[in-house]
Amino acid sequence: MLLSHAKRYIEARLDASTLNIDAICNIVGVSRRTLYRLFETEGGVVHYIQSRRLERIRSILANPRDVRRISDIAADFGFLRGDHFARAFKQQYGKAHVSLGNW
Repeated sequence: MLLSHAKRYIEARLDASTLNIDAICNIVGVSRRTLYRLFETEGGVVHYIQSRRLERIRSILANPRDVRRISDIAADFGFLRGDHFARAFKQQYGKAHVSLGNW
């Protein structure tokens, strides 16, 4: 129950700069230690958040009507450096599925 509550909170705020461990703990009503324990099977809470953000970015990039620059989309989800985004994206999806030419 706590895990699903935390996941719903995270999902609704993937593009929020205020999404952080303390905010999640406050909303869910658990300590950091408990939150970390809840997300152990997900690879950790930070990993889970990044993975969900990358998935959301991937779905946006797949939309041909969205003509925003990749850097703008990535920045909306907390990836402020192109190399960090490219590395994380490649790690999650294997070879990079997007051209970073319009970064």
